Amino acid sequence: MQKFIGLFVGTISLCVLPQLASVFFYQRPFLLTLFVGSLFAFYGLAWSYPKMITYLSVNMNVSSITNRIKIDMMEEITNLYPENWIVGKNLLYKRAVINPDTFKILILSPFETGYLYSVNYKKLEKLSEFILNSDVGSLFENAYQKPVVGEFIMKDTTTLLALVFSEEIKPSQINILKQEMSILVKDTFKVAQFRSHTQDINFGVRKLVDIAIKAISPAVNDPTTCLNCIDQIGEIAKELAIKEFPSADSRTLGSKKIQINEFNFEEFIDFCYDQIFQWGKEDPTVVKRIIRSIRIILPLVNNPFNLKILIQQVEEMDLLEIYNLSNYKNGNLKISKEKLTTIELELANFRQKAKLQIKVLEQKGVLEHYEMHHYSDNLAITNAEIEAIKYLKVYKIFDESICVNGNELIS
Repeated sequence: MQKFIGLFVGTISLCVLPQLASVFFYQRPFLLTLFVGSLFAFYGLAWSYPKMITYLSVNMNVSSITNRIKIDMMEEITNLYPENWIVGKNLLYKRAVINPDTFKILILSPFETGYLYSVNYKKLEKLSEFILNSDVGSLFENAYQKPVVGEFIMKDTTTLLALVFSEEIKPSQINILKQEMSILVKDTFKVAQFRSHTQDINFGVRKLVDIAIKAISPAVNDPTTCLNCIDQIGEIAKELAIKEFPSADSRTLGSKKIQINEFNFEEFIDFCYDQIFQWGKEDPTVVKRIIRSIRIILPLVNNPFNLKILIQQVEEMDLLEIYNLSNYKNGNLKISKEKLTTIELELANFRQKAKLQIKVLEQKGVLEHYEMHHYSDNLAITNAEIEAIKYLKVYKIFDESICVNGNELIS
């Protein structure tokens, strides 16, 4: 587009400027300039203009737009989460919680109102170094980044950092710290009018979810676009499901007494599917594609907690409360019996695939390993791991019988 616009402006200039110059230099014909302008004009009409039209027709296509968003997200996921999860790592990540009884210094945002665009974590390391080398270093416990990248920030209101100390420090020391931290914050945090894909995977998912919701609205009624978005979201979810949480930057800074605020896998999956299901739950085509999108991921997931989250995402949809024979006979479902059957079969296939993957993890000894070993001192993480293992074991022996009479699924 830039090349075409440059060519267009240049051609017009070469054709118009000689006309203006001839007013002052009427004896000069400017033939060379006009000849070059004519060549550019011919090139633009014969080659550049058709190429630009082709470019627009391809890139304005919804599939191209959603695929480009997906590619950007996959690259960012690789940058933020370079390591895949393996046995021996924590199953999940939970945000660090600040003890309300500790002494805290809150660093408010000095920026104009906008969105947290990015955080320079290399520069954020200096925060810990500065405090530890100060006269209150022995009292310093942790620094907590409060907002998630992409969150809306209000000037002099939003807390960017919370500095936690083991005991109260003097007002003069507080003032010095706030002054130094204010300088560091301005150099480390970037607030902008718009969000960016950088460090903000939710932004890409948010765009895909918005496109999907708009596509299935009565005003647009374009389920094909919605299905395309679900497919792209499924690939992003697949990539996240095999990664180790939290991000590499978070683990590095955590060892230096700086806790980064990030989304975890459970929140990501809810963010991916909840709203699409909420708006499309009465469309069996949309519901089937959501189930299939998650089902395809299951054989790749070796992390028991992530597997539990994916299974739970489908089970908590309570599809049998919507798609059952009673609702069909009462006229609450505006679909055919064939569609009702396909939903039941899709759900049955999902459960079969989920149980098969649970058995695979049992055969590998993953479930037994985490029943016996836990690698975190965080009680919330340990309890969540225990709960995940228990959930999978109960789910594996969960017996479902399909009653063909009336196309009803009885569990």
